[in-house]
Amino acid sequence: MLNFNWFIFHLVNILSVLQEIYSSSLTTNNQIYIRDCSEPNFYYESIQVEVIESGYYTFLSYSRIDTYGYIYKDKFNPLNPLENLLHTNDDGGFNFQFRLDIRLFVDMKYVLVVTTSDSRGTGKFSIAVFGRNKITLEHLSEYM
Repeated sequence: MLNFNWFIFHLVNILSVLQEIYSSSLTTNNQIYIRDCSEPNFYYESIQVEVIESGYYTFLSYSRIDTYGYIYKDKFNPLNPLENLLHTNDDGGFNFQFRLDIRLFVDMKYVLVVTTSDSRGTGKFSIAVFGRNKITLEHLSEYM
């Protein structure tokens, strides 16, 4: 039996268009955090996500490094990375890249966090956002 919500979600993805591309680099100048108790010192970049119109969005990373993505509601707390966490992905995209499929709502604050699968990993990355509605991404200089 076909799941109706699954069908609608994938129909929306088929009708999606590229809405935003964000490019940056993880370097030794980025902030670090402890992703879990066993693996410290991951460089990360936090990006403010502004939703112009509620809808389903797909965030795809493109990089030569193995990226890891997180989406948070309201703010990202590097001292407690599970707080406010909505969705995370490591290798859902192609070539060890993350893919985040999520419904986002207007008038809500969201933070996308990009890091790597390997401790102290660095390199360039790009994020492509697909959806039926406009969205913007902006670098956050400090965690929110």
